[in-house]
Amino acid sequence: MAIGQRKNSRRSVDCTVSHGAWWSRGAWGLAARGQSPSLAFGHSKRCAFHGSCAPGTSSMRCSRLFVHSLLGGAGAAWAIVCAAMVACGDEPAPSAAVTIESVHVLEDQRLPLPAGIDRAAAGRYRLGGFSDLVVVPDHAHRGHRFLTITDRGPNAEIIVASPPGEPPRRLRTLPVPDFSPVLVEIRIGESSDRGPRGGRERAVTGDRSGTIEVVSMRPLRTVSGRPLSGRPVAPQAGDAPVFEPRSGLPLPPDPNGFDTEGLARLPDGTLWIAEEYLPSLARLSTDGRVIERFVPLAMGDLRADMAVRHTLPDALARRRENRGFEALAASPDGHRLHALMQSPATASGAASIEAVLVEFDPRSGDTVAEHHYRLGDPADTDTDAIAAADGKLSAAAAVDARTLLVVEQSATESRLYRVTLPAEGAAAPLEKTLVADLLPLVPRLARDIDPTAPPPEKPADLKIEGLAVLDDDRVAIVNDNDFDIAAKSADRAATRRTCLWILRLREPLR
Repeated sequence: MAIGQRKNSRRSVDCTVSHGAWWSRGAWGLAARGQSPSLAFGHSKRCAFHGSCAPGTSSMRCSRLFVHSLLGGAGAAWAIVCAAMVACGDEPAPSAAVTIESVHVLEDQRLPLPAGIDRAAAGRYRLGGFSDLVVVPDHAHRGHRFLTITDRGPNAEIIVASPPGEPPRRLRTLPVPDFSPVLVEIRIGESSDRGPRGGRERAVTGDRSGTIEVVSMRPLRTVSGRPLSGRPVAPQAGDAPVFEPRSGLPLPPDPNGFDTEGLARLPDGTLWIAEEYLPSLARLSTDGRVIERFVPLAMGDLRADMAVRHTLPDALARRRENRGFEALAASPDGHRLHALMQSPATASGAASIEAVLVEFDPRSGDTVAEHHYRLGDPADTDTDAIAAADGKLSAAAAVDARTLLVVEQSATESRLYRVTLPAEGAAAPLEKTLVADLLPLVPRLARDIDPTAPPPEKPADLKIEGLAVLDDDRVAIVNDNDFDIAAKSADRAATRRTCLWILRLREPLR
């Protein structure tokens, strides 16, 4: 099935069977279109807002419509959904296509810093920011071992006063500008019914839980051993400058800067990373040095402390700000890397719904093919609504040589898709089918990350950024907690935790 053609997927569209369809096609999708919801959902229950729901209308929908009519729009959608669920005691059941087998929580770890960096300036930030997930074979221990990688480091916005009559300015900052992205090896053991070490209660009862053990941390370095940084490489058209928050001055560019978002491991153990500044791909040595960096053809001389090769398509350099490479996957034979842009580019002011997927040969360092990944439900012809939902491709993993799993998130959806690439050399579109609707799991995932916080405003705000295939019917996902930047003090318990979930799929991948 080519993308754009209709085909029945595994997603339920009958809400008398599964609430998953309510999440996928109800309030979120209609809010993105600017329409008023008008669906009916399967059962009647007393509603705290309306007293008694009309026959054929769920209490969740009834409550949501009432509050939606007062607040309007999708911006408050999760708060509305949460209020309805609390008021009516009605939470969507997990999708029949996927269940949570276990959750594992990263215990507090200090932020690793290069030698000479002021620890006091970064004292309240914790290890986190995990942006991908790769399985590492480990036959000596029970459980699972992974590699993950952090992104560029803690980043936030500050509000700066503007001249009279102008609105305040929001400036993107890097509080620890000399932070080096870190390669982290982690391990999870056999899940149990015990909470994380230290007696902390599990975020959600009824599922097995455990901790994430950090085995090693390796800050990335240049080929000569200098630390990388998370600063932008060079300003590009449309990019706002990044500031140092204490001085309020723009940070100087760094030709050795990386915003690492993707990680892949070849069968021989060679590691590759994808980053979103340029964007670029890079090959690492076994000790975490960047040996070669592969950049778009039109990119100028970087004068970086590593070999630089211009072999990636020019179209990548026209990425939206902070929307470069977000996901990377290696084929099982190691002959191909698949790098996905986070979002479609914006050309001539017109929003697209197709993101670039680059097929790359790590042996030769050449781009093999450039594919176009269409966001949204393959059967959905409302391209305006798909564009308005601002979809993001946040993680990918290989199933076989020509098949990927991709996590796609937006303002309205969170889904796991199977993407089949055409035969090499064939001029054919990608094929995309739904494996699992993750949206019914979002309230649960949010509580695992922070049991005290309200649900996220949008599903994409959970920031599920790592995906790994464990076996034919299980996958692992991990969230990016932004280094718990909202924490007030490093001496307090984490505000936003890093969690790794094992998900069991209803149908095998192979």
